[in-house]
Amino acid sequence: MADDSSFNSIHDLAPLERGGVEARKGFEFQDHVAVSLLIEMLTGNEISEVWCETHDDLTMIWNDGVEDAVEFVQVKALAIGQLWSVAKLTERERKKKKAISSSSILERSLANDRCDETTTFRLVTTLPPNEELAFLHLRFDAPDRKDKNLSELVADLKKRLDDYKSLKKNGVEYWLKRTTWEVHQSESSLSATNKLALHQHIVSLGHNLFPDEINEIYLALLSEARHAATANWGSNPDQKKIKKSSLASWLQKEVDARRSPPAVAGKRLEDKLEHAGLAKGDITACVESRHQYLVERYKPKYLNVSEMQRVENEVSATLLALRANLDAGVINDDGVAFHAECLNHIGVLQSSFGKSPPPISLMQGCMYNIADRCVHRFRRAST
Repeated sequence: MADDSSFNSIHDLAPLERGGVEARKGFEFQDHVAVSLLIEMLTGNEISEVWCETHDDLTMIWNDGVEDAVEFVQVKALAIGQLWSVAKLTERERKKKKAISSSSILERSLANDRCDETTTFRLVTTLPPNEELAFLHLRFDAPDRKDKNLSELVADLKKRLDDYKSLKKNGVEYWLKRTTWEVHQSESSLSATNKLALHQHIVSLGHNLFPDEINEIYLALLSEARHAATANWGSNPDQKKIKKSSLASWLQKEVDARRSPPAVAGKRLEDKLEHAGLAKGDITACVESRHQYLVERYKPKYLNVSEMQRVENEVSATLLALRANLDAGVINDDGVAFHAECLNHIGVLQSSFGKSPPPISLMQGCMYNIADRCVHRFRRAST
């Protein structure tokens, strides 16, 4: 290995590539992987920072109290139609039918071994590796991994990659011994796993929130990951780095906001509508709509309990889908326009109830009550 003094710290290195920022469209799976790492950082003791779209798809800074170590994470949600194999891992890009050196997944990962800190690697995919690479699923200290003879695999990889080495003169054997492979079958399954882990962490802090409140916090975490991924390294690299201390403080504020309702009923709703840019008269009408909904909820005239529950569930699901599109950038972050979009969708939802739909005023009031409970909002989530 080269002399450590000849290498810069990871904190002082510019990324080898920045192309990922321009190719963000369709990277929803990677965003959920990023959130899984943020939750891992919140719940563990040694991860201090998560970087998005810098040296690799995701970069984790570990610290044992003495020094930093770096884990480089590549996320691949490719529909390759087969299990991951050595051939796929070492497949190089081609230009005019000629293979481009150092362009395979393994080489790109190992190329990050160029900083002063100790390095490890992680692959996150939607399909698992085949039997030949299955040992990468195991922990570094697992007996079946520690005892595995890698000589044939190392020889094969060296041949395929022309004995490629990192700037620190580490080759494929180093990569195999320092890489873990994580599999999540889909974005939806990973999202569900993440929300459960987030909920468990919040409970461990001594709090318990409703599922829709967990969803809201989760969407805000997704927004944070997307913001960091799309930030420009050249103008402000710190925006691409999410630190444990600031994230923990933000989470505590989010939890406290949901545990401590405002002294004046409807105040959160007023604040959100004002932030959205609605006129004062319109805000007053929205607050009154919420009030009428609450009257019906606690002293029903139009709907029985099960019908009211259906209204609330359907309105909540409709708003969740709208917020997801807002935070993903599918819908423009225009408060007045998004408020109108929400009302339009509530109108469409009402027509789906058949011949005797609930009053539209009640359904709109339900939306405003959800907003007052700090679940719905009319601007993009921001941490």
